[in-house]
Amino acid sequence: MAATKKSRIRDDLRQRMKQKNLTSALYEAQLEQYMAYYDQLQNLNKVIKTTDSQKIKIECMKETRQIEKSMQGILKWMGVDPAEEKTEAEENYDL
Repeated sequence: MAATKKSRIRDDLRQRMKQKNLTSALYEAQLEQYMAYYDQLQNLNKVIKTTDSQKIKIECMKETRQIEKSMQGILKWMGVDPAEEKTEAEENYDL
């Protein structure tokens, strides 16, 4: 059975944490909070796509931005910001 996107994200973050020796229960709790935020985003995106109410869409979009900031804060706090990671192709490209 193929891994879900959520499980791949969790596994990737856990591996990055392990590489940085971030193995305490505090970091694991932050990972679980990050994944809870991920679930909330998925639910909000479903509401945004399925509702006809402009007011509800706007409120959901505001909440989505707040959750995304919280998720970015967790990643930054753990030092595993994906924006700083280079892909293999980028590493092999010489300017």
